[in-house]
Amino acid sequence: MDESSLDYLKRVTDEIRESQKNSEAESKARMDRFDEWLAKSSAEFDQRIRENNEQIRKSREEFDRDIRKSREEFDHDLKKSREEFDKSMAEISRNLGGIGNTQGEIAEDLFRRNTKAALNEYGIPID
Repeated sequence: MDESSLDYLKRVTDEIRESQKNSEAESKARMDRFDEWLAKSSAEFDQRIRENNEQIRKSREEFDRDIRKSREEFDHDLKKSREEFDKSMAEISRNLGGIGNTQGEIAEDLFRRNTKAALNEYGIPID
């Protein structure tokens, strides 16, 4: 080999080494950018998870409040309905009792009149 071939090989070898250094630097820079992007994405994801958990907690609290309120309203309405039902039943009982008493008085009066008439026919006077 002559000197010019050796110079050429040296120059090509130096170029390859320089290119390799540049490729390594580019690869490192790309990996560093990727690591930054990954860290940022991870932080954003964690923040979204925290926000979603907070929204879920708030929704659950609101749901629990609404359920308690509905239950209280239902219990109040049920108590009111029960009171009205008991009042109606008491009134119905009084009315039925009054009807029963009236029917009893009518039956007693019919019995007394018919018995008096029947006994008078047999000569038994009743006052």
